[in-house]
Amino acid sequence: MKSKNGKRPKLSILHEEIPEHLQELMQLTRLAEMGRLASNVAHELNSPLMVVQGYAENIELLLDQKDVPQDELRLQILEILKACQRMSRIITKMNRMSRDQKLRLHVVDLAEVALNAVDFMRAQLGALDIEVEFDFDHPLPINCDAVQIEQMMLNILSNAVVALEERENDRRIRISFEQVDRWNLAKIWNNGPAIPKSVQEGLMMPFFSTKSTEAGEGAGLGLAVSKAIMQVHGGDLSFTSTRQNGTEFSLSFPRAKENPWAEQKRQVHSGRVIVIDRQVNYRRTLQEKFRLLGFKTESFAAFEQGFSAIKTEPQVAGVLIDVVPGLRESVKQIQRLRRELGPTGLIFVMSNFPSARDFKGDLKAAGATEFFEKPIHADNFAFILKLLDSAVFAAADKVAA
Repeated sequence: MKSKNGKRPKLSILHEEIPEHLQELMQLTRLAEMGRLASNVAHELNSPLMVVQGYAENIELLLDQKDVPQDELRLQILEILKACQRMSRIITKMNRMSRDQKLRLHVVDLAEVALNAVDFMRAQLGALDIEVEFDFDHPLPINCDAVQIEQMMLNILSNAVVALEERENDRRIRISFEQVDRWNLAKIWNNGPAIPKSVQEGLMMPFFSTKSTEAGEGAGLGLAVSKAIMQVHGGDLSFTSTRQNGTEFSLSFPRAKENPWAEQKRQVHSGRVIVIDRQVNYRRTLQEKFRLLGFKTESFAAFEQGFSAIKTEPQVAGVLIDVVPGLRESVKQIQRLRRELGPTGLIFVMSNFPSARDFKGDLKAAGATEFFEKPIHADNFAFILKLLDSAVFAAADKVAA
């Protein structure tokens, strides 16, 4: 999308300045996607609801026994919690799709946005035994509306899952990142069958679809809107698809003017940062950011591992911990961290569940310093950095005195 003088349009955060035809197209695709999700939501929620009901009935039977086996009771409750998490993800996706289309621009790490999209698809990917490769080296800052870009990646990933259903085995998706001149690129590849040449020509045209609209499978708006959203962000969306090499979508974004995680001459701090997150790639992205900024960082998948490291090693400047909203266990973990770190310790809670905002008060009451929704955009990361710097320098002054 270029103006008459050949330059890309200036990106605006004002909804009214998005071209009118794109506003209409975005609204159409949002309504179509919401309709598709609504038609499937009963089926999606039915399985975890059956799990909750079944295990709740089991617990009721266990409670009738004189000596209730505690371990068995905990296992039943764990299965209920896992089912509730799955339902929460389905509802979260619906909530994200129902948001208005005003652009909310922040500098974020492109890799973190992609991770959020993959996380929402985890159940579908696991059901088909699809292997996801994530090729990440260093942070790639882009200035974007993270929710819109995430929705666009979800659309591409959903199409990849449909294509991979045709393979009997060895189903793979690879997400890689690179810098080319002034562009940051994300590439989403799958080894499904090639898109037919006759389909490729119209694939990004509005209302073009290879799916059955009568079956409620789609209205052919996804990729057309995805390309338009990329153009509004000053970037572009393209793809290649061949029988030999599979299908790859390439998303190109202008680099952000400032890189908040750029390697620079910075004093290596004596304080450490502990990251606790179940997802290995989230840990990698955060650990790399802190390393570039001069902090010593350790990351752990399990809370108990991270908590042990905090107890055995001194000079912990702060802890970043991922939580699942509404779980009593999350609140207990924050309380334990607060008791261990004392009243001045920094505990940053993060989650890719937007519903976690509703539990922000509970988390802060338990001892959290602040809550952040993933992906953590640059302004929030700068706030974290400022508090960490203050904590490290205060600790150094205390030792010197």
